[in-house]
Amino acid sequence: MLLAMLGFSVTQHGRSQKLSDAPDIVAVTPSGRTVVVECTVGFPNHGGQISTALQRTEVIRKALVAKSPGQPEVISIIASAMKGDEIVSEKAEAESRGIAVLSSDDYEEALQSLQFVPDADQWLDKLQSEISHLRLMRALRQG
Repeated sequence: MLLAMLGFSVTQHGRSQKLSDAPDIVAVTPSGRTVVVECTVGFPNHGGQISTALQRTEVIRKALVAKSPGQPEVISIIASAMKGDEIVSEKAEAESRGIAVLSSDDYEEALQSLQFVPDADQWLDKLQSEISHLRLMRALRQG
């Protein structure tokens, strides 16, 4: 519901028994960017969620390329019910692999942003910017 409130067009595949091996949520911004979301009440990598998110995102990417050749933008997200400070290390692992991780703190912040006109692309730009910044900082520490 939060993604829809932010301006995404949302489909929930995971609820259907027939599609239970599909992402929990696939959402599209008005400009056509696609988000593939895996949801968990626990840690972001519980039960191999990071690998699952990557695999399911790639399936969606390939399906979009087959329909419309080019490089569609497909973003992978793991949404956890846990607080941000509880998932710091797993969030870092997922983000190092290009997956955004949302915590309950992020949902509250997103709800606060609804005071303004919802813009799914702007929200996604901010999320990707944060991941890029964290990846750069990590790389500088290792180098």
